[in-house]
Amino acid sequence: MPWRRRICIWEYVLGGMAAVLLAYFVYNSDMGSRPVTDVLQANIQISQSEADLTFTFNPVTALLHFEYGDGQKLEGSGFAVWVVKGNSAPVFFLVIPVQRLGALRLNGAQSRALRAGVMLAASQEAETPEFLGMAPLMGRSDF
Repeated sequence: MPWRRRICIWEYVLGGMAAVLLAYFVYNSDMGSRPVTDVLQANIQISQSEADLTFTFNPVTALLHFEYGDGQKLEGSGFAVWVVKGNSAPVFFLVIPVQRLGALRLNGAQSRALRAGVMLAASQEAETPEFLGMAPLMGRSDF
């Protein structure tokens, strides 16, 4: 085989190897992808009604989304939300309005307290914590 013909074969072999290596590195790299944040979720089943109160917290945006499912209307204008850390007693966290959908932006201290929590609880009043229900605060990795 002439030397010019042998050079063309090596060009194709080297080009194919380069294409395979490029495809391998592009497939296995995470360049350009956003990191996945562990969104925290809790779903509190309210004992007085068939409704539930769902919380979703995104630590990157510090937004706490909440949704009150259809059910018996509760008295009062808001829910008191409590955070349970480990085996300790629940600590008052904040009051959210009784509405179908809503979102609140949390400050740094509230965000850290929520991330340190294990469970969320809801009551109708902040002074007397008669809990309507409790639920574990789970991240995506807990499912």
